[in-house]
Amino acid sequence: MDKISKENQLLSSIKACNPNLSFVVEACAGSGKTWLICSRILRFLVEGGRPSAVLALTFTNKAASEMQNRLNQFLFFLATEPDEKVLGMLLSLGVDKTEIESAFPKARSLYESILVGVDQPNICTFHSWYSGILRMSPLQLGIYSHIGLASSPKEFQDKVWRMFLETQKINAINEDSEFMLLVDSIGLLSIKTALCSLMSIRVEIENIVKNKNLDSKKESIKQSIETCHSKKKMWCVKNFNEANFLFHCYKVIENREMFTELLLDIKPDSLINIAEILLRKDRTSLAYQFIRKKDEIIWGEKGGEIKQRTTIFANSLVVLLNECQILMQKARDSVLFDLSKIFFSCLDEYVFEKQETDYSGLEYLAWKNISGEYGAYVQSRLDFKYDQILIDEFQDTSSSQWKILKHWLNSYIISELGADSSSPKLFVVGDPKQSIYRFRGADPKVFYKAREWLEKKFYAGKLETDKTRRCSKEIVKFMNDLFMNQESFSYRKHDGFNNIKGKVYRLPTVKKQNNAFNDSKDRNWLFDPLGGKESELWKIEGTQIGEALIKIKTSLKDFSWSDVRILVRSRIHSKDISESLTKLGIPNTSDSNLNLLEQQEIIDLVSLLRFLIDDTSDYDFVIVAKSNVFGIQDEELVWLKNVCNHQKTKISLWKSLNISVDEDLNTISKNLVNFSESIKVFKEKLEFMPVHDFLQYIVSSTSLVEKLKIHLDRYRFSKAISNIEKFIEFSLDLDFGKFPSLAKFLQQVSQAAEFKDSEGLKVEHVDEFEAISLQTLHSAKGLESRVVVLAGMSDLENYDKEGIKWVYSFDQELESIVEMSTFRSGDLLDKKQEQILDYEKKLMEEEKLNLLYVGVTRAKEILVLSAVEHKQSKESWYDLVADCSEEFDFKAKH
Repeated sequence: MDKISKENQLLSSIKACNPNLSFVVEACAGSGKTWLICSRILRFLVEGGRPSAVLALTFTNKAASEMQNRLNQFLFFLATEPDEKVLGMLLSLGVDKTEIESAFPKARSLYESILVGVDQPNICTFHSWYSGILRMSPLQLGIYSHIGLASSPKEFQDKVWRMFLETQKINAINEDSEFMLLVDSIGLLSIKTALCSLMSIRVEIENIVKNKNLDSKKESIKQSIETCHSKKKMWCVKNFNEANFLFHCYKVIENREMFTELLLDIKPDSLINIAEILLRKDRTSLAYQFIRKKDEIIWGEKGGEIKQRTTIFANSLVVLLNECQILMQKARDSVLFDLSKIFFSCLDEYVFEKQETDYSGLEYLAWKNISGEYGAYVQSRLDFKYDQILIDEFQDTSSSQWKILKHWLNSYIISELGADSSSPKLFVVGDPKQSIYRFRGADPKVFYKAREWLEKKFYAGKLETDKTRRCSKEIVKFMNDLFMNQESFSYRKHDGFNNIKGKVYRLPTVKKQNNAFNDSKDRNWLFDPLGGKESELWKIEGTQIGEALIKIKTSLKDFSWSDVRILVRSRIHSKDISESLTKLGIPNTSDSNLNLLEQQEIIDLVSLLRFLIDDTSDYDFVIVAKSNVFGIQDEELVWLKNVCNHQKTKISLWKSLNISVDEDLNTISKNLVNFSESIKVFKEKLEFMPVHDFLQYIVSSTSLVEKLKIHLDRYRFSKAISNIEKFIEFSLDLDFGKFPSLAKFLQQVSQAAEFKDSEGLKVEHVDEFEAISLQTLHSAKGLESRVVVLAGMSDLENYDKEGIKWVYSFDQELESIVEMSTFRSGDLLDKKQEQILDYEKKLMEEEKLNLLYVGVTRAKEILVLSAVEHKQSKESWYDLVADCSEEFDFKAKH
């Protein structure tokens, strides 16, 4: 980059750091967005700003933690570095030269004052901020302030659903009830999916659900069924003669017996069967080649007339069935809306009774708090708190999040000219090209709509940069070649600051093996995994990636396996790649199996805890005995089982062991005796120890660690110890340090195992030891690595085509939903629905490219592209990158 460009970049950064101005920054990946936010906070503090007047919002705890750590590093730098370096940093932040002398002592003391002071910057997630808004509730709404976040969103959702089902018990008895008719129509699971999915958009749809009937002429399902039957009956009467005519025409035609039988006795209940024979699969017109040339020859001169009348008959049937289908769709939506009111009542009842909610519930309650009867009181407390509002990753903002923010900010607007000069200053940073959370309600249009509003109402300046500090010039060139010509992707040419020599490698596609024997052989259900052929290809791909990385490792200086990140679309894919890497001796950690309870060493510990509560389970006895805590051999267990079989009464293995110990110690192995004694000691200890202390006691008093070290390789051993430490941390966090009941703890563990979404049970070994990280593309957002592999670039998209979903459109301000209906595959669409679904499809295509952009821009130095061969009509990512990269086979000599 030339000197003038660098100077312009520096001037823009200095301007953006000015805490007296508002800005909306659209910045590409790797441009230093987090650095810019932290620099602005730093300047505000250096110039005397109150730390607690800073509100910095982001979307994940990890991102908030990164921002906090970056700010702490800046403060530490100002406190410890030589004067000239500190002065240089203050000047780079835009502190005026005339104020440097007064700002210098403040800069030096900031680290200590913030480290030990009560007054702290508020760097948090949106949901933490929502909790803060609830805590600001006035006494009249005191119940809000005690509502916490449910440990498992899925479990929370399930409990609300069960409460809703209780309200439908009476309706479930009556087969003609609207609820049961809806169950017959779409199934209970689809009803649950439809109602639960409304929870995430409750802020936007509340007025529709509570106050508005979308269709003033709405009919119930029962009425619609009766109406449809009447229409079909009238159609049969009207077309009786035509059906009779066609009967005589087709009874002489081969293979039309079923069709003519239905025509002979045409009635409403037989029309669907007629349609299946007569119409295309999508029921839009006469079936292709329903009338064959040989049929026309049989008919002779009447062939033309019969063909014409058959077509008219078919089209008339299409019109009738379409009318009935539309009636049933509207009735379905009407009943779902009625049920949603009951469902939301159950949701409210559960939340206030149990004092817990999920993330979307926090958002909804924050909205009710800030916009309701006592909203002015809450807003006044917010006004007092904050002078600087900074939002990172704004492209991930949903319409409801923007609605809450805008409602608060509106209170500062005193006239058509905009906000008062004393209002907080806003600093919004984002990149619509990295909007990949459409499933969470994110829409890049919100970014542009918010920017427009902030420019007008808060006099926010607009800054844009397409200069990345992360990616090597070779990767930047590849990006420009790849994305510049994509019509559905808003991309401007990127420049790079990173002068490290990089490389883009595209590996050969892994091709399917032509093996007739294997293709025809039945799957071995005991050993072969489901989807075995695809899984085997992924393993081959993993081997090819591993071999390429081994070659790359030898060519780079100061390289460690932690420098590598492999990204996939699907977690299922990463399991097979992980297995292949392990076989090559390459250490790796994967988020494909993140649940702590699925790790073997934790299975052993949980089984031990269960056995200590209920020692009658032979299954838990065997797992505990064979675990690395005790290491009992199979021969010893077989001996014990034989002893147990010779007992006069049927007893458990544990009871049989204790009887044997009491009767004759000489015949029992030392290991079994130690096992019996240890379990008894453990039971005694549990009477006086909380779970976390007991688990720590197990680790320290047994040979568990030594046996793990013997049985596992170095990397797997490190991972196992880390898992045990995390499980102990989880046991402490779960009960908040109180003296817990073991039964209660195991109940929580069982729930976590069932729903698999407790944050405390997610395993991450980031920076704990040297290993390649395998992640999904979504989980890698905001991260970077020296070497990045994009694997599975030809993987097919996995979308639910059979389920039911809501389609809706927003008002001009993107704050409230104004049109809403449900959609299932095969539904007839009106123009509004077509427009909404066309927009959804466009968003989906944009998001695919956004996801690819996110993947590519995680790489700092080397990017590796990999795929398995797929026969598909749509263009894959691998096809896209093939046009702007050369294939590189590491096995070939170069």
